Amino acid sequence: VVTGLKSDSGPYSQSLSNLAESELLESGINLEEMGFSLDLSPNPTKDVVTVSVKNSKGIPFDLKISDLLGNETTIAKKIKHSDYQLKYDISSYPTGTYFVQLKVKGSSITKKVIVKK
Repeated sequence: VVTGLKSDSGPYSQSLSNLAESELLESGINLEEMGFSLDLSPNPTKDVVTVSVKNSKGIPFDLKISDLLGNETTIAKKIKHSDYQLKYDISSYPTGTYFVQLKVKGSSITKKVIVKK
């Protein structure tokens, strides 16, 4: 178990272990004001997580998932749909904390998902 990781840069430099499950992290421009939202369910999960994105302006975005060590996998690229939903198979991931990140033009929204076996 990795605990006490801390981001040393940016406006959200804080211990990752202190993040609430539903807490939203943003960097750069305010993506919510641009009509974006990111939801994950169920959370916690053991096999599939549904990633739901609202994108009212049709601006292209990418989705990534990463672990506490920063290992990152792109799960969708240059999506322009206004209502996008992806059922992502997370069953091969070990028990732990992961972060799903919506990225747009250098800004991002990140939410935490818990995998419990």
